[in-house]
Amino acid sequence: MGTGESLTASERVQRLQTALHAKAKEAPGFRFYSLSDKVWRDDVLVVAWQAVRRNGGTAGVDGETVADIESFGVERWLGALARDLKAGTYRPQAVRQVLIPKKQRGKFRPLGIPTPASYCTSCKTASGFSCGLQSREEFRTQVRNASLVSSSKVIQYGEP
Repeated sequence: MGTGESLTASERVQRLQTALHAKAKEAPGFRFYSLSDKVWRDDVLVVAWQAVRRNGGTAGVDGETVADIESFGVERWLGALARDLKAGTYRPQAVRQVLIPKKQRGKFRPLGIPTPASYCTSCKTASGFSCGLQSREEFRTQVRNASLVSSSKVIQYGEP
């Protein structure tokens, strides 16, 4: 990369992931005590938003859709989310549960639908950072400690 060239958000996140992975390989006993400062980075949230947008899907318990966020302004929405994460005031909302049909006729299984904000800050989106931790459970613990994962509270809705 030459001087004056700027990286895209996904390239910056990939560099962060590479740096975490390299540190983990270089010093296997090293403990990553906090990842919360990485999650509220603008580039990380942009990549997370891209995953939310790609997924499309339906609204969570807050009723907020991708279209609602785009009409509000994605940068403004991500900025507010980053401020809440940084200030420690972000609290994930409940997961909306719907029942979806299985292949067997008459059988259903539950599916949890997070809010866009919960999806942006969840382990699924931030899982790229797990490469720097000694175990997946350690990663979940770090994210849980930072109050960044969807709550276990589930709001159930009727069958489809």
